[in-house]
Order: sequence, then structure tokens, then C-alpha cells
Amino acid sequence: MKKRLLILLIVSVLSGAEEKNFLDVDEIKKGDRGYGLTTFIGSSIDTFYVEIIDILKGQGTGQDIILARLYGRDLEETGVISGMSGSPVYVNGKIIGAVAYAWPFGKEPICGITTFKDMLNRDEKGVIENVIPIKGILTLSGISRNEFIDTIVHKLSLEVLPGGISDKEIEIKPGAPCGMVLAYGDAVLSVFGTLTYVKDGYIYAFGHPAFSGGNVRIPFSMGEVNAVFPSIYSSFKIVSPSKIIGSVVYDGKGGIIAKIGDKADVVEFVMRYGDEKRVYYITKEDFLLKNIFASFLYNNLLEFTGNSFEGSITGNFKFLTTSNDTFSYDIISSESPVRSLTMEAYYYLNFLSQNNIKKIEIKKIDVDIEKKPFKEFIIKDVVLNKEEYKPSEDIYIKIILERLRDNDTTIYLRLKSPKVEGEYIINVSSEREAYIEKERIIKNEKELIMYLKNIPEYKEISVNINRMGEKFKQGEQIVNTTKKIIFKDGIESGYGIIEKKIMKMEGNVSGKKEIKINVRR
Repeated sequence: MKKRLLILLIVSVLSGAEEKNFLDVDEIKKGDRGYGLTTFIGSSIDTFYVEIIDILKGQGTGQDIILARLYGRDLEETGVISGMSGSPVYVNGKIIGAVAYAWPFGKEPICGITTFKDMLNRDEKGVIENVIPIKGILTLSGISRNEFIDTIVHKLSLEVLPGGISDKEIEIKPGAPCGMVLAYGDAVLSVFGTLTYVKDGYIYAFGHPAFSGGNVRIPFSMGEVNAVFPSIYSSFKIVSPSKIIGSVVYDGKGGIIAKIGDKADVVEFVMRYGDEKRVYYITKEDFLLKNIFASFLYNNLLEFTGNSFEGSITGNFKFLTTSNDTFSYDIISSESPVRSLTMEAYYYLNFLSQNNIKKIEIKKIDVDIEKKPFKEFIIKDVVLNKEEYKPSEDIYIKIILERLRDNDTTIYLRLKSPKVEGEYIINVSSEREAYIEKERIIKNEKELIMYLKNIPEYKEISVNINRMGEKFKQGEQIVNTTKKIIFKDGIESGYGIIEKKIMKMEGNVSGKKEIKINVRR
């Protein structure tokens, strides 16, 4: 029993000693001097020096910031460098925190240091107001900057730089470059800072949030510094990621925490055009997934088709979910085809994750791209033989379709008027456009899955006769028939639809026309 108590006492003492490997804010005072660790070139750890200026108490939700002046290793010339976020700082041989904040155009290398205690705290999310995090570095390899990359850059306050891929084994230790690998494969996107601390298989880094994601799972790697570029505005490191060694599991106010050996799930994105094929693996974090997917799609479409291409681009998209459902979505884009196709694919992916019923988790995205001659039909006008009909009388409909750079096309159609007297609307539209209106009234997961599995092509023209003004009851639901569509056993039964015909065209159909008719005996 005594032996057991002695062992517990030793463990407790050692644990306490390890916990006091750092200094609390109250143990730090103005004028204290110390040093910091970071990497300026390659993978070797360099030392710079630190003088404590003051303590900024109670920033944000009570978080303290240590104000310090840096010197040595030419920092007097470069100022605080983008990529230094997370560089550990020591006073009296004990860690006090990590370099995390700086101010552009500063005449001196003055920084804000996140306290070590706050870096260990996983309860705080968000950002600290009125102080500016040192910009992280977004390295791009195999992809050009575009509007979707810029969305990420503005959201995460990043510096965009070219990057390569390092094949070196980088030692996991304080001061080494490290970061999140947002995508890899035929292109690499990564966000880099500096490693602060390692303990029990966990890595603490950055000293400020990447995007305040809280509990996340994003691939994590070490890196190699290729160069430091001095700048009057803000100097920066160029960093190349090495192999993935774990995953970021937390992103909060005090920085990021990564778990060594952990494997983050990613979304596989395969894109084909003729004999060309691209394969990417993208983080599943929603905001990043949508924008990185769109950026890869956009850049590849530009490469495959060129800026001067005049015609239609067809994209056949297949989204495989983690529950092994497959949703197909075809897009035909003619006007500004590269951007419009990309935006529609982006909105579809956004609907999968942001709909009001259930977030659809994606495992793989498969895309086949085709270039086709320019063909598009716009519903220009709809003409009826008269405005009032008897019940069950023939209605003769003329649909005029405008064709870009070609003569108009006219379609003649005959429908039966409703058997019941009343006011009706004849609605002529793209079947895709009419179908998408159902998004607003999906009530449950079953209807959501049904909706996603039955999205029609853009090539179809839908002609409906709809009942106006009444409400009707189907099962337990009552809907306004002029505005809504409901589902029952997979059969469309809303909009007050009395009769419906669908015609398939040879190209994309857009536009919508409505005509009111009366049915009287």
C-alpha cells in the first residue's frame, strides 16, 4: 500500500513539474527577455530573440495577449513574417506561448503572443477582436488562383503563394513548419504556420484559429521552407508540405491541435475529359470542400475548353454519399459556360450540405465533361387558340422557342381542357426549372432523397395545366395549389396539376411562360 502511494506521489510530482514547464502570464513582466524558435530556410530550427513589452489583459473572452519585440535573424529588417504563427517563445527556459499576431507596415518587429495556457484550452472558439493574426500561408501547387480560392483567402485571412511538394522527412519538433493540407492529389492546397508544442501524440500550432472550425478533421503535415521574401507590407515564407502525418482535430481561439497518426476522411474528386483525367482528395469541411471543389472544376474546365470556346459544355456529375446513395446531376451550360457550369455545380453541392432536412455527407464526386456544338432553346412565347374553353375541349398550344444564332423553332401541342369548370394556368417551362421549385417544400428525409434521385435534364420542356386558387387535401397535407408541389409515393401530385406533357429537345431549355384560361360550360 505504501509502495503504491509512493508511486502515485512520484507520478503526481512529475506531472506537476511537467505542467509547470510553462510560465503563467502573472509570472511574466515587462522587460523580460527570452528567445523563440522558427524555421527560416529548409527544415532547420533557428533561434530569434524576444523582449516583453507588456501584457494586454482580457482580450476577446478574457484571453490575454503578450506584447513583445522580436530581434535577431534579420527580423529588424523583415518584420514579423507570415508563416511564423505558432513559433514558440521561451522566457527563463520555459515556454510562455506562441507568436500569433502582428500589424502590417510596422516599423519594428512587434508581435502579439498567445499564452501557452490558452493554446491548451479547447473550450474557446471564435477570434480575438482588435488584434490581427499573422497571415497564414496558402500554398498552391497544380492550380491557379481564381475567385473560389479568393473566397477561402478572404475568409481565412491568408497570403497566397506558390508551393511545391517536399519529399523530406521533417522532424516533429517546436519551431518546424507545419499545417493543414486542404487538398492533395493532382493539385495541393495547404495552409502553413509553425509548430509550437508536442505532447502525448498531439501537436499544438499557429497560436490563433485557422477558421474557428472547432472540432474538425483535416489532413496535417510538416513542411519545408523554400525561401523568405521580405516585404514592406508583410514578409512571408514560401513553404512546401511534406507527407501527411496526422489530422487537425481542433481549431479554436488558441490555435490548432493535430493528432499524429490520425487519418482524416476526405472526398475523392475525379474529373474526366476525353483521355484527360484528374484526381483530387479534398477535406470534408463544408466551406472548404465547396470552394476547393469549385476551384478545381473551374480551372480544369478552362484548361479543357479554353477561354475562346463557343459552344455548350455538358457535365455529368455523380455524387456518392457515405450511406452509398448515388445522386446524378447533369448540367448543360452555353452562356459563359465555364463559370455558369461551375456555379451550378457549386450550388448543388451546397444544397446537399445546407438543405433544411439533413446534411448529405459526400464520399466521392465523379465528373465527366463534354464539349458540344452551341444549342440552346429559350421559351420566347406561348400562344393559345383562345382564352376560354368548355370542359374536355381541345386546347391548341403554339410554343415559340428562340434559338441563339439561329431561327426560332415552333412546337405545336394539343391538350385537353379540364373536366371541371374554373380558372387554370397553362405553365410552359424547362422541366428542370419547374422541378427545382420543389426544394422549398420538401418535408422529410424520404422526400429529400426522392427529390435528389429524380432531378430531370435541362433538355426537357414541361407543359402543365394547373388549377388556380383552391386548396386541396392529399393524405394529411393541405397545400396551396398555385404555389407548391407535394410528394406522395413518388408521384408528383401538386401545383394542382390536371395534365402534364414533357418534350425532349436537342439542347438546353430555359425560360418560363404562363397563360391564364377559363373553363366554362
